[in-house]
Amino acid sequence: MTLPLSTTFTPKPEGPARAAENPESLFPLEILIVDDDGDARNVLALLLESGCAKVSTVSSASEALEAISRQGPDVFLTDLRMPGEDGYSLIRKLRASERGQETGRLAAIAVTAYAGATDRERAIAAGYGAHVPKPVAPDVLARAIGKVAKAEKV
Repeated sequence: MTLPLSTTFTPKPEGPARAAENPESLFPLEILIVDDDGDARNVLALLLESGCAKVSTVSSASEALEAISRQGPDVFLTDLRMPGEDGYSLIRKLRASERGQETGRLAAIAVTAYAGATDRERAIAAGYGAHVPKPVAPDVLARAIGKVAKAEKV
């Protein structure tokens, strides 16, 4: 028995719009991952690198602010709960530093185990463009990256 082949071809859009469809379309985005948990950073990095994104990682909010000013990533993903300075403090500092600059807003996504509706609303109100619960589903993360990248005009 053989299955019929599809004869319909639909070309995929380029750039951030494509990232909204699947993780294999993250090229050429530069993504910074901020998480105090090394295993979580590594898993996210592998996932995004498999989608052809250029990925860098840091383990704290202070390292993130330094990396953002030095590297200028297109998107950053951060855990909300980190020792010392949390993801809420990080986004407040970042958004305050962006005020008055011509560079615009950096696309930001909260990736967290705090997955309730209230947690999502709080993250969005703080300045994140999206909230993705852990454990991360690759397709959900790719769509979130595409959404925030497009909204912030990466």
